[in-house]
Amino acid sequence: MTRWRKTVREAIVLAMIGAGLGLAGNMVRARPLPLGEDHFKMRTAGSRGAGIEGAGAETGEGQADGPIANPGIVEISLDQAIDYFSSPDYLPGTSDTRYLFIDARDDEAYEEGRISGAVQVDHYRKQEYLPDVLPIVEQVEQVIVYCNGGKCEDSILVAMDLLELGVPAERILLFKDGWEAWLGAGLDIETGE
Repeated sequence: MTRWRKTVREAIVLAMIGAGLGLAGNMVRARPLPLGEDHFKMRTAGSRGAGIEGAGAETGEGQADGPIANPGIVEISLDQAIDYFSSPDYLPGTSDTRYLFIDARDDEAYEEGRISGAVQVDHYRKQEYLPDVLPIVEQVEQVIVYCNGGKCEDSILVAMDLLELGVPAERILLFKDGWEAWLGAGLDIETGE
Protein backbone atom coordinates (compact mmCIF):
# COMPACT_ATOMS: atom_id res chain seq x y z
CA MET A 1 0.00 0.00 0.00
CA THR A 2 2.78 2.47 0.75
CA ARG A 3 4.22 2.06 -2.73
CA TRP A 4 0.81 2.85 -4.25
CA ARG A 5 0.40 5.96 -2.04
CA LYS A 6 3.88 7.15 -2.96
CA THR A 7 3.06 6.78 -6.67
CA VAL A 8 -0.19 8.73 -6.26
CA ARG A 9 1.61 11.48 -4.33
CA GLU A 10 4.28 11.73 -7.03
CA ALA A 11 1.62 11.92 -9.75
CA ILE A 12 -0.17 14.72 -7.89
CA VAL A 13 3.08 16.64 -7.39
CA LEU A 14 3.97 16.24 -11.08
CA ALA A 15 0.49 17.44 -12.11
CA MET A 16 0.82 20.49 -9.85
CA ILE A 17 4.27 21.29 -11.24
CA GLY A 18 2.94 20.92 -14.79
CA ALA A 19 -0.01 23.21 -14.07
CA GLY A 20 2.30 25.76 -12.45
CA LEU A 21 4.67 25.72 -15.41
CA GLY A 22 1.75 26.08 -17.81
CA LEU A 23 0.37 29.09 -15.91
CA ALA A 24 3.83 30.67 -15.66
CA GLY A 25 4.40 30.11 -19.38
CA ASN A 26 1.08 31.80 -20.17
CA MET A 27 2.00 34.80 -18.00
CA VAL A 28 5.28 35.42 -19.86
CA ARG A 29 3.72 35.18 -23.34
CA ALA A 30 3.59 38.42 -25.31
CA ARG A 31 -0.20 38.02 -25.43
CA PRO A 32 -1.29 35.69 -22.63
CA LEU A 33 -4.51 33.76 -23.01
CA PRO A 34 -7.25 35.17 -20.77
CA LEU A 35 -7.99 32.54 -18.16
CA GLY A 36 -11.35 33.85 -16.93
CA GLU A 37 -13.27 33.49 -20.21
CA ASP A 38 -15.43 30.66 -21.44
CA HIS A 39 -13.62 29.75 -24.66
CA PHE A 40 -15.90 26.79 -25.22
CA LYS A 41 -19.29 28.50 -25.22
CA MET A 42 -21.28 26.40 -27.64
CA ARG A 43 -24.61 28.18 -27.92
CA THR A 44 -26.47 31.11 -26.51
CA ALA A 45 -30.13 31.06 -25.62
CA GLY A 46 -32.29 30.97 -28.71
CA SER A 47 -29.42 30.25 -31.08
CA ARG A 48 -30.65 26.85 -32.21
CA GLY A 49 -32.00 26.48 -35.69
CA ALA A 50 -30.09 28.46 -38.28
CA GLY A 51 -26.87 26.81 -39.32
CA ILE A 52 -23.73 27.81 -41.14
CA GLU A 53 -23.78 25.04 -43.70
CA GLY A 54 -26.30 25.25 -46.51
CA ALA A 55 -28.10 28.23 -45.02
CA GLY A 56 -29.99 30.53 -47.31
CA ALA A 57 -29.10 34.20 -47.06
CA GLU A 58 -32.75 35.15 -46.81
CA THR A 59 -34.01 32.46 -44.49
CA GLY A 60 -30.98 31.40 -42.49
CA GLU A 61 -32.35 27.83 -42.55
CA GLY A 62 -30.24 24.73 -42.21
CA GLN A 63 -28.30 22.96 -39.49
CA ALA A 64 -24.66 23.56 -38.70
CA ASP A 65 -22.27 20.64 -39.04
CA GLY A 66 -20.17 22.10 -36.21
CA PRO A 67 -21.12 22.71 -32.60
CA ILE A 68 -21.88 26.45 -32.99
CA ALA A 69 -25.07 27.54 -34.69
CA ASN A 70 -25.61 30.82 -36.50
CA PRO A 71 -27.53 33.03 -34.04
CA GLY A 72 -30.01 34.16 -36.73
CA ILE A 73 -27.68 36.50 -38.62
CA VAL A 74 -28.02 36.78 -42.41
CA GLU A 75 -25.28 35.06 -44.36
CA ILE A 76 -23.95 36.52 -47.59
CA SER A 77 -22.17 34.93 -50.53
CA LEU A 78 -18.90 35.91 -52.18
CA ASP A 79 -20.79 37.91 -54.81
CA GLN A 80 -22.65 39.84 -52.12
CA ALA A 81 -19.41 40.52 -50.21
CA ILE A 82 -17.86 41.82 -53.44
CA ASP A 83 -20.86 44.14 -53.87
CA TYR A 84 -20.26 45.66 -50.42
CA PHE A 85 -16.51 45.90 -51.05
CA SER A 86 -17.01 47.53 -54.47
CA SER A 87 -19.61 50.01 -53.23
CA PRO A 88 -18.66 53.69 -53.34
CA ASP A 89 -19.84 53.72 -49.70
CA TYR A 90 -17.04 51.36 -48.62
CA LEU A 91 -14.36 53.80 -47.51
CA PRO A 92 -12.22 51.91 -44.98
CA GLY A 93 -10.31 54.01 -42.50
CA THR A 94 -12.64 57.01 -42.84
CA SER A 95 -15.62 58.19 -40.84
CA ASP A 96 -17.63 58.29 -44.08
CA THR A 97 -17.66 54.55 -44.66
CA ARG A 98 -21.03 52.80 -44.40
CA TYR A 99 -19.61 49.27 -44.30
CA LEU A 100 -17.00 47.52 -42.18
CA PHE A 101 -15.32 44.19 -42.85
CA ILE A 102 -14.22 42.35 -39.70
CA ASP A 103 -11.63 39.59 -39.98
CA ALA A 104 -12.28 37.10 -37.16
CA ARG A 105 -9.02 35.18 -37.59
CA ASP A 106 -5.94 35.20 -35.36
CA ASP A 107 -2.96 37.56 -35.68
CA GLU A 108 -0.85 35.29 -37.85
CA ALA A 109 -3.61 34.72 -40.41
CA TYR A 110 -4.62 38.41 -40.38
CA GLU A 111 -1.05 39.57 -40.99
CA GLU A 112 -0.51 37.04 -43.79
CA GLY A 113 -3.45 38.53 -45.68
CA ARG A 114 -6.95 39.93 -45.29
CA ILE A 115 -9.64 41.73 -47.25
CA SER A 116 -8.36 45.25 -47.91
CA GLY A 117 -9.57 47.60 -45.20
CA ALA A 118 -10.74 44.84 -42.84
CA VAL A 119 -10.17 45.27 -39.12
CA GLN A 120 -9.39 42.35 -36.85
CA VAL A 121 -11.39 40.98 -33.94
CA ASP A 122 -10.07 37.68 -32.57
CA HIS A 123 -12.88 36.23 -30.43
CA TYR A 124 -10.39 34.50 -28.16
CA ARG A 125 -8.77 37.83 -27.30
CA LYS A 126 -11.77 40.08 -27.89
CA GLN A 127 -11.01 42.29 -24.90
CA GLU A 128 -7.94 43.52 -26.81
CA TYR A 129 -9.82 44.34 -30.04
CA LEU A 130 -13.38 45.37 -29.24
CA PRO A 131 -12.61 48.64 -27.43
CA ASP A 132 -11.03 50.00 -30.65
CA VAL A 133 -13.45 48.38 -33.11
CA LEU A 134 -16.78 49.00 -31.35
CA PRO A 135 -16.83 52.78 -32.01
CA ILE A 136 -16.41 52.05 -35.74
CA VAL A 137 -19.14 49.37 -35.61
CA GLU A 138 -21.50 51.90 -34.03
CA GLN A 139 -20.96 54.35 -36.93
CA VAL A 140 -21.47 52.02 -39.90
CA GLU A 141 -24.67 50.61 -41.40
CA GLN A 142 -23.44 47.05 -42.01
CA VAL A 143 -20.71 44.93 -40.48
CA ILE A 144 -19.49 42.03 -42.62
CA VAL A 145 -17.75 39.39 -40.47
CA TYR A 146 -15.64 36.62 -41.99
CA CYS A 147 -13.05 34.01 -41.10
CA ASN A 148 -11.45 31.31 -43.27
CA GLY A 149 -14.75 29.97 -44.63
CA GLY A 150 -15.89 26.37 -44.77
CA LYS A 151 -16.29 25.02 -41.25
CA CYS A 152 -14.52 27.97 -39.60
CA GLU A 153 -16.76 29.26 -36.80
CA ASP A 154 -14.73 32.25 -35.59
CA SER A 155 -16.91 34.66 -37.58
CA ILE A 156 -20.01 33.33 -35.81
CA LEU A 157 -18.30 33.76 -32.44
CA VAL A 158 -17.41 37.38 -33.25
CA ALA A 159 -20.95 38.01 -34.52
CA MET A 160 -22.27 36.63 -31.21
CA ASP A 161 -19.86 38.93 -29.34
CA LEU A 162 -21.27 41.91 -31.26
CA LEU A 163 -24.84 40.81 -30.50
CA GLU A 164 -24.00 40.55 -26.79
CA LEU A 165 -22.67 44.12 -26.92
CA GLY A 166 -25.98 45.36 -28.33
CA VAL A 167 -25.28 45.53 -32.06
CA PRO A 168 -28.59 44.68 -33.79
CA ALA A 169 -28.58 41.42 -35.75
CA GLU A 170 -29.83 43.18 -38.89
CA ARG A 171 -26.60 45.21 -39.00
CA ILE A 172 -24.35 42.11 -38.91
CA LEU A 173 -23.71 39.96 -41.98
CA LEU A 174 -21.77 36.69 -42.07
CA PHE A 175 -19.60 36.25 -45.13
CA LYS A 176 -19.78 32.48 -44.91
CA ASP A 177 -17.36 31.65 -47.74
CA GLY A 178 -14.75 33.83 -46.06
CA TRP A 179 -11.09 34.38 -46.72
CA GLU A 180 -10.52 31.25 -48.79
CA ALA A 181 -13.18 32.24 -51.33
CA TRP A 182 -11.94 35.86 -51.42
CA LEU A 183 -8.34 34.79 -51.97
CA GLY A 184 -9.39 32.16 -54.52
CA ALA A 185 -11.21 34.83 -56.53
CA GLY A 186 -8.04 36.94 -56.69
CA LEU A 187 -9.64 39.98 -55.04
CA ASP A 188 -7.94 42.92 -53.27
CA ILE A 189 -6.01 41.98 -50.12
CA GLU A 190 -3.65 43.60 -47.64
CA THR A 191 -0.82 42.06 -45.63
CA GLY A 192 1.11 43.08 -42.53
CA GLU A 193 -0.10 44.51 -39.24
